[in-house]
Amino acid sequence: MLTLPLNETDTRLREVAQTAQREPVTLLENGKPLVIVVTPADLERLVQEQAERAEIVAEYDAYMEKVRREASPAVDELTDELVNQLVHELR
Repeated sequence: MLTLPLNETDTRLREVAQTAQREPVTLLENGKPLVIVVTPADLERLVQEQAERAEIVAEYDAYMEKVRREASPAVDELTDELVNQLVHELR
């Protein structure tokens, strides 16, 4: 990945744009990442992946809430040790 100090981007903007077509470009200010230049297609992919992950997390949270609502009150009394013992006995 190409990394440039921010103060060099004015003179090297064409290189930044061309390189960003192949790989992300990190622009630094005072030696710290300030922005990352990516193509619109890369950004769209990242946004889509983030939305998909958020949807999966929401589905998981909804499922776990359903399990909590429907679980027997005895579930609250289960310890990790007891669960491990029960699993071992079932094998």
